[in-house]
Amino acid sequence: MCFQARYKQSLDPTVDEVKKLCTSLRRNAKEERVLFHYNGHGVPRPTVNGEIWVFNKNYTQYIPLSIYDLQTWMGSPSIFVYDCSNAGIIVKSFKQFALQREQELEDYCGTPAPPDSDSSPQTQKRNDVLGKIGTDPSARLPLTPVAAINPSHPLAQMPLPPSMKNCIQLAACEASELLPMNPDLPADLFTSCLTTPIKIALRW
Repeated sequence: MCFQARYKQSLDPTVDEVKKLCTSLRRNAKEERVLFHYNGHGVPRPTVNGEIWVFNKNYTQYIPLSIYDLQTWMGSPSIFVYDCSNAGIIVKSFKQFALQREQELEDYCGTPAPPDSDSSPQTQKRNDVLGKIGTDPSARLPLTPVAAINPSHPLAQMPLPPSMKNCIQLAACEASELLPMNPDLPADLFTSCLTTPIKIALRW
């Protein structure tokens, strides 16, 4: 671990604590890359939807945390490390939500410009094309930002959903794999390979 890097350890956190920590890191990092390290040893495996596990407010049971929420709090650019069994499930879920966010960005940033009242031949032709949008799926028009059409529109007041294109994921194993259990090696073997690679290479 680099002692010059600012980091915070959160042991057995609740959902609210994870949210507070991630949003704080993003706010302080601004446009820099933020690291989220999930050590899933001793907790249930990721769900089939790629959710990871945290405590409830009363610390009485584990509850799932959606990767979509984690993406929202972490923003971009970020790097995610998943040191747990079946980590590939989280990666798959992350990619699915990333694609969903890209669609949200397209829906937010682009909407067909409204027909023009101008009666010139060029404008009339454009309006005819606009009228075909509903019946011709092949019709394609340049998209105009919602805010440019109507700054008071509710969509124009909403913050842009973060794009996940500039995020890096490091997973300990595939979706169907379990982490190795060897008494001669650290339990968090994947993390140890990342933080102390020479030491682990010698022990392996």
